[in-house]
Amino acid sequence: MIYFLAAQMADEYLHSRRFDMARRFYGKICRAYQRERWWRALAHIQRSLRRCALELRDVSEYLQACVALLSREVSSAPEAEAVLGELLALVRVSEPALPPPPPSPFLPLSSPALLELLPGQALLSCTAEWALPRVSLGEEASLTLRLASSLAVPLSPSSLRLAASGADLSGDLSAAVAKLAAQSAAPHGGEAAPRLCIPAGGELLLEVSHSAGAVGTVAPKQLELVLGETPCAIVLILPLSAPPPRNGAAAPPPEAAPALLQVTPPPPAVQLTFQGAQPVLVGEVAPLCVSLDARSDGIADGTLSLSAAGPTSAPPQAATGTSPGPAPRAEAAEKEAAEAEALEPELLDEGGAAPLAHPLSLPPVVRDECHRVRLLLRAVRPGAVRLQALLEYAPAGGGARAETVVSAMVEAVPAVEVRCEYLFSPTRTARGSLARDEPLHLLVTASCLAPLAAGLVLHSLEVRPSLVRGQPALEAVSAGGLGARCDALLREGSEHTALFALRPCADLPAQSLGTVVASWSRAPLEPGAEPSTDGGAEGSG
Repeated sequence: MIYFLAAQMADEYLHSRRFDMARRFYGKICRAYQRERWWRALAHIQRSLRRCALELRDVSEYLQACVALLSREVSSAPEAEAVLGELLALVRVSEPALPPPPPSPFLPLSSPALLELLPGQALLSCTAEWALPRVSLGEEASLTLRLASSLAVPLSPSSLRLAASGADLSGDLSAAVAKLAAQSAAPHGGEAAPRLCIPAGGELLLEVSHSAGAVGTVAPKQLELVLGETPCAIVLILPLSAPPPRNGAAAPPPEAAPALLQVTPPPPAVQLTFQGAQPVLVGEVAPLCVSLDARSDGIADGTLSLSAAGPTSAPPQAATGTSPGPAPRAEAAEKEAAEAEALEPELLDEGGAAPLAHPLSLPPVVRDECHRVRLLLRAVRPGAVRLQALLEYAPAGGGARAETVVSAMVEAVPAVEVRCEYLFSPTRTARGSLARDEPLHLLVTASCLAPLAAGLVLHSLEVRPSLVRGQPALEAVSAGGLGARCDALLREGSEHTALFALRPCADLPAQSLGTVVASWSRAPLEPGAEPSTDGGAEGSG
């Protein structure tokens, strides 16, 4: 109702020839009518705005109203053709129009007039899409511009210009227009194709080739349609938007910017990649492969250094009390270093019998061939394992020695958790020690923690007693002994239990009586397949 009253007031001001007030009221309601797509009322407002601009001798407002009247939603084809003739009368064209345009109420333009087209005007829209979202430096990228027209008449711009975040992409699109003209010449029997023309209510497809000149991102921003020859020209500025999705997803808003082009550094002459299953299980020996792809040059000779580092250890606790002196402190440091080294992941040769040689000598690799180095990884604690490969080589084509470094992360997860619980006779009184030959039972529970679809095969559980004065602290009572054969299939969250009947071989104070070792392997994925490499987990009791 407010906009209707404002339109009535604007009409009254127009009839009373108060054109400045009429223009003010029409301008306030124009955007709202565009948003609501009230085209019939908007046609009247745009014609009234053109008259106000003509009476007020405002060429900028006059151009904006004339361009808005080119839409097929507000004007018929004859009306839009007459308005386009008025626009072309203000610019300088290389080819005179036939028939010549009517005399213009304004003098020809002396400088370019810039007019931004809004999505709600139903005039022109343009989407931009890269063929590939990422290219290497120096590679050619293809940008597709799809220009859709909602005009009532065909439009033949003198030139097209693209504005982008990168200077190497911005500029005149004469090459893309020439390519389009060459494609259009084929249906005409090889004759010269007509000049660039955007059909009324149709589409125009332009392919723009771009050679990335710098690392970074490139963003197309707007398309400029030039009517006339500069400086006596009208420049229609058309913001670019993202294309509609092809997979049925929700369409982006009209103002959504097109996707960026990522320009990455060129790939090295020799590329290194790690290959292996994820995740690896703590305790198992997992196969890995390092691939060397000689892309732009071969390798005359080279060496490959491989390393693996486990999760960062907790910082050592500060010592308290009296200083133990230099010698004990050095021994403690050596012990801590040995313990830390024992917790680090280990790289083994393909056979798994020996640590991997450091560095590895490589044979010559010719261009476009791939050389693979196979090895094994054993992780002893859960967490992220960082793998690093350093290749130092002499190019086959000559030149200075080069190097390539690549890193990869492998997640190590626990496979089996072992829990131990002592079961005593109900008549036994609680005390902090065990008497010789006192019967007890050990309940061992092995739980599968591995997030694997096929699960694990638990082969056996074995009790390994600790030594007291050089003798085993425990011995088995039952015929099964200290080991239990399981051969049980465990999946994530499932458990297997075993009960051992034991007795102490001597009077024992409160202490650890030994460890329980679980032997397991990955379950085969296919019937009849052999289980994968064995692993082990220990629990103390």
